[in-house]
Amino acid sequence: MSKEHSSRDSRQLGKEKQSGERGEGVIDAGFPARVVNFPQPKRAGLATIGTIFHFVAGTDVALFSKRLPQLTMQNQINEPKTIREDAGLLATLAQRSGDVVLRDGTTVRVRVMRPEDEPLLLSLFKSLSEESRWRRFLSLSRDSALAAEAHREACVDYCHTFGLIALTGLEDHIVGHAFYTAIDDERAEVAFAIADDFQRRGLATILLGQLAEVAAANSIQVFEAETLASNTGMVNVFRESGFHTKVSVAAGELHVSFPTSLTTEAIEKFERRESIASVNALKLFFNPRAVAVIGASRKRGSIGGEIFHNLLSYGFQGPVYPINPTAKVIQCVPAFASVEDVPVAVDLAVIVVPAVHVLKAAESCGKKGVKALVVISAGFSETGTEGQAHQAELLGICRAYGMRLIGPNCMGILNSDSAVKLDATFAPSMPPQLWPSR
Repeated sequence: MSKEHSSRDSRQLGKEKQSGERGEGVIDAGFPARVVNFPQPKRAGLATIGTIFHFVAGTDVALFSKRLPQLTMQNQINEPKTIREDAGLLATLAQRSGDVVLRDGTTVRVRVMRPEDEPLLLSLFKSLSEESRWRRFLSLSRDSALAAEAHREACVDYCHTFGLIALTGLEDHIVGHAFYTAIDDERAEVAFAIADDFQRRGLATILLGQLAEVAAANSIQVFEAETLASNTGMVNVFRESGFHTKVSVAAGELHVSFPTSLTTEAIEKFERRESIASVNALKLFFNPRAVAVIGASRKRGSIGGEIFHNLLSYGFQGPVYPINPTAKVIQCVPAFASVEDVPVAVDLAVIVVPAVHVLKAAESCGKKGVKALVVISAGFSETGTEGQAHQAELLGICRAYGMRLIGPNCMGILNSDSAVKLDATFAPSMPPQLWPSR
């Protein structure tokens, strides 16, 4: 079970906790994403993956860890300054953001916490289930106490207090928060809150790695955390992350500490997780559980008609849903007016509508929770400046909702594995069978 760590400072929220009740908190283990599109050289063997996903997934992954060394300023005698010593560096850091790939291949946007994010942070705290509140605050904290804690954690100075937030949706909905507050010049306490529907997807581990990088650049050498002695899962997750943890027990509580610097072991584990996340991102396209065709047509010979026909006739091993607001049935399959009306989860959506309707269709997919888009429609960057602007809007929608993207203006995708049999193209003939039947 994915859990979040509870901070010593936030334990002020536990005043109403009754004797004998328990609260638990563990960092959510997961997989951070490859950093791409930075000017510095990428590590051999992984640069290609990053480049592919900028095109295929339409997602730039811009994190803090690979940029902080460049942001460290030096004076004339070549002595490095920390973040807290340079006001310009603080301003730069506060404006930075980037997209990260979660364990399941979807994305969220991570940026530095700012004081004006307090209402968004409070909304996250209020949205947590009772169990998640116990893990984070060691209590079922009332809204007034949550408001006070949100105010405290939003008042960051980027030196002694620092936070990162993960956002999704066009309206910047916070789904993850990582926060440290300095105990002294070299030590800080760390805490996390992850929205219930984003737990067990690796988000907290991503935030942990990035927060540790920032702390190390700011002369914080050690992170500390405290939780109940029954919460051994938290220690296991820290260890699995590659940090060298030290654990002590006092008065029924665990005190965990670990250095903020990434060891070789930690870096190797992060890179393995990145590879897994990249593979899972491709699985969203080539091994979906359900497919929707937005713009499916009753007319054979049309692109929308042929793609839907090919998905059915090739024998896709899952449900295929036609989306068309003007038809009740398409090729003997009941149709839906919108992808949001489909009663089950949809992993992959193929969009085959005129370019002017693509953005609305993509936003509907985001609201539905679709994880991967294939946009067949033309009329984007290949048409000039206006089309480039529309394509940028499309990418913005995909980033906001954490969707991966192939296209626009493509022929589709196919997977001839007999366990999948996905032909989401408008090709006139069937693809060959590359794998034997299973």
